[in-house]
Amino acid sequence: MQISFSYDDIRKQVLNFMTSLEIQPYDERELIFDGEIHRYRIHNEKRGHTSGAICIHTDGWPAGFVMDWRKGVKELWKYDASRLGQDQLTYFNSDEFKKKCAEQEKKANEQRKKKAGKSFRNGENNL
Repeated sequence: MQISFSYDDIRKQVLNFMTSLEIQPYDERELIFDGEIHRYRIHNEKRGHTSGAICIHTDGWPAGFVMDWRKGVKELWKYDASRLGQDQLTYFNSDEFKKKCAEQEKKANEQRKKKAGKSFRNGENNL
C-alpha cells in the first residue's frame, strides 16, 4: 500500500503550526518543503531580515522543524495522523511497513559509510 500525502494539506498544517508559534512567514510563497534548511522573513520583520528558518521534508512521513533564531524558538513538526483513515493507520503498524523502513535505513547507512570513506580518503576533515 502506498500512502500519499496532499501537498496542500501538509502546507496548511505547517502554516497553522507556524501561526500558533507566532512565526508565520511574511509571504508564505517563500516556503520551500524539500528537506533543506531555508531562511524566511517572519510576518512582522523589516524588509531584508530573515530570522525564520524552516526545514520540512515531504518524502516518507512529512516532518521537520521551524524556528525563529531571534526569539530562540525552535519547534519540531510532524504530520497530524488524525486525518488518515483506519486502513492507512493499520498499514503503518504492519510488518510490511516496518520491513520497508528497515531496508531504507540500511540503504541510507550504506550511503553514509561510502561518503564518509570517500571524504576520509580525500583527506577531508568534516568534524
